[in-house]
Amino acid sequence: MKIPLNDQEADAMRSVLLLVLFMFCGDACAKAETFSNIFLDRKSNAHVSLAQGGERRLTTNGRAMNVALSGDRRTAAWLVRETWELDGQRHVTADTLMAYRGGRYRRIKCSPFIRSYWFWNGGKQLAIDCGGLHFAGTLSLYDFATGKLIDSFSQPDIPEGERPAWSKPTEEY
Repeated sequence: MKIPLNDQEADAMRSVLLLVLFMFCGDACAKAETFSNIFLDRKSNAHVSLAQGGERRLTTNGRAMNVALSGDRRTAAWLVRETWELDGQRHVTADTLMAYRGGRYRRIKCSPFIRSYWFWNGGKQLAIDCGGLHFAGTLSLYDFATGKLIDSFSQPDIPEGERPAWSKPTEEY
């Protein structure tokens, strides 16, 4: 037997069905998310254009810079801009890398500055070059899923020709 629904009841039924679909799809749908573009707005907030259509704003603090997408187009990353003054000169740097993948954010900090970063393993891992404005620093590789440090070494300790493959930027911002 078919029960006729008025517009309000039909809308409520659609909402319930969408909620149930989201409950079952949730993480799987977010993990399947791919991006076609990443960009900064006029207020320096990071946004991604979704390959499936639409857009998502990733930041609201207006301090994003050096935005990049991984090779698999599933990880978006950016540096959090800091400014400081030394001897009357203004310097723009970052000590924090933020990344977004599969509905999750990760934060990687280093001191004093992140000089560059790049993706490894299609965006499932993030590598950073951390150090001062001059001289050698430390190269580190992090796993996005766990946020844990996988490998790290001080640049002067390993000759360039003997360094691991991940330590050579291939998809740098």
